Amino acid sequence: MNITTDRGQILGVIDGYSESRDVLFVACYGFNGERTESHRMTVKFSRLLSNSQIMTLRYDYTGLGVSEGEFHNVTLRSKYKDAEEVIEYIINKFSHIKKIVLLGFSDGARIALKAAINYKKRIDIIGIVLWSPLLIDETYAVEESKSYSNIVRVVDNKHVIHSYGLWMNIKYNNLILKKSDRMWSDLSIPILTVYGEKDNMVTASRIFHEEVISKNNNNKVVVVPEAEHTFAKRKFEDHVFEVTQKWIVERAVEYCQDK
Repeated sequence: MNITTDRGQILGVIDGYSESRDVLFVACYGFNGERTESHRMTVKFSRLLSNSQIMTLRYDYTGLGVSEGEFHNVTLRSKYKDAEEVIEYIINKFSHIKKIVLLGFSDGARIALKAAINYKKRIDIIGIVLWSPLLIDETYAVEESKSYSNIVRVVDNKHVIHSYGLWMNIKYNNLILKKSDRMWSDLSIPILTVYGEKDNMVTASRIFHEEVISKNNNNKVVVVPEAEHTFAKRKFEDHVFEVTQKWIVERAVEYCQDK
């Protein structure tokens, strides 16, 4: 899959593609995540979904993976624009795809939530999956940025700082979710949220989730014992896969019954 944008080419792949299938799982990754994701997590999960007759779209944001662009140009807003381009492409090119489930992994949760709300009248968004959702700027990230505040460089007229081994645009976190946002009143889409019990990267985000998203009566929360932010052990990812696959299949069945 090749999508032309003013930020460069977005490259991606649809796993399990078939014109006889009408449900598509679309992954929105966090920070430096790309189509294979941490320890090939979404690759493995896409194979499980294919066994349930569900397709998976894995793509790289511009500036990441095999898509065109440079990481120092990447911000959450540029990622959201990429997600819009991808969804528009699906709507315009694949008439047999009727239902979408969006995944937001880490800060990709902000992108998935915003996209679901903005596109739910264009295509049926039957569910949102949030893995380790980083919904707001956490204290640990703010402190790390401060520690590198004396190492600011200018690359292609962009101010960047060092973060997790990368030179990050200082405007990276420019997609801000607020409790007062009107979007929450429109959030009636079923949501599955999966946290790691020992994920200390999302402490404030969990409070935000409880105060805002948990008001959605269709929200389900699962905590994986002992797991951290990326579910890096096999037993953790197996737990995530099991609950997520079951939940997505249930959403697809319920949608067909409602129709």
